[in-house]
Amino acid sequence: MKILALNAFHSGSHKAFIDGLIRHSIHEWTLLTLEGKFWRWRMSHAAISFSEQIKNLEAEDWDIIFCTDMMNAAELKALLPASLQDTPIIVYFHENQLIYPSSKHEKHTSQLIMKNFSSCLAADHVWFNSKYHMTCFYTELTKWLKGMPDNQPDHMVDALRKKSSVQYPGIVPLNEQTNRTFNEIPVITWASRWEYDKNPTVFFNGLKIVQDKGYDFKLNIIGELPRNYPECFDDAKSIFKNQILNFGYQEAQSDYFDILNSTDIIASTANHEFFGIAIVEAINSGAIPILPHRLSYPEVVGTDYDCLFYHKKNLEEESFADTLIKLISLLRDDAIYNEIKSSLIKRTTVYQWTNRCLEMDQLLAKIGEKNA
Repeated sequence: MKILALNAFHSGSHKAFIDGLIRHSIHEWTLLTLEGKFWRWRMSHAAISFSEQIKNLEAEDWDIIFCTDMMNAAELKALLPASLQDTPIIVYFHENQLIYPSSKHEKHTSQLIMKNFSSCLAADHVWFNSKYHMTCFYTELTKWLKGMPDNQPDHMVDALRKKSSVQYPGIVPLNEQTNRTFNEIPVITWASRWEYDKNPTVFFNGLKIVQDKGYDFKLNIIGELPRNYPECFDDAKSIFKNQILNFGYQEAQSDYFDILNSTDIIASTANHEFFGIAIVEAINSGAIPILPHRLSYPEVVGTDYDCLFYHKKNLEEESFADTLIKLISLLRDDAIYNEIKSSLIKRTTVYQWTNRCLEMDQLLAKIGEKNA
């Protein structure tokens, strides 16, 4: 198949996803991108910008158009040249404007939510990166549409569900370390974006409790840094200065992978996560996760080992700290550690790109052939 991919926010996990898909796919791709910044503006103008880029390309008879939730597919379809009007469109939802948590400085608007809704209406296929994401989106979309003052189109949601499916993103296979041993001083890694929706205060406050109880550990604090990140990261740099091994965004992918490969415990305290690529990549390389029992984590990681999850009781940082202490103690038993590690590596191997792309390529072939 010949596929035109439009990535309106070519940065971070969005970039990693489309680059990984194209790299492992058997199909022929043309990729057009916009820089990963000014996300609100991207959602507003991406369709116009891409329609101009498409006009400037040599005429091609693409079988499929593949884009993401960061662009309004309905606007794009209206602006496409006549030769592409009947080309099937797939919209891939990394996140959405209904559920993505807003800060006190950035509030969601009806216009942005409507862009996601109209994208779904215009798309021939809607792909979500987890069952959790798809379920939450349609539950909240139904509520939101019923809240409209009149002409409520909530009856359309059932039709959208029928053309929706879950397509998990792929992960880069790291150096799978089935023979890894748990370090005497455990290495704990944070590899999430440095933003409020990842709940970093619970992570750092929880670590402070663990430290105050006399437990020693080493720290990697890495991940994407926005222009304005929470102050707790700089505070943590001072509080845990004797424990920190790596601090800040890792420009070189090899450095990032080296850190994950040396991690004992990969931690998340997120209030928002639709998949969790960094967590899954670390697990697949042999790290053990500590996770909140919510969001996509039970689905993606599985619930065979309750010891990996902390539950929100009273103060969340206390629950995180108590669970982390128990997990560290448990993992010092080589038999238990090896059992959990081997089981999690096996479970997360299904997300490696070679496996995920095989399924996606087959679906893309069916979609393209149906349109031929």
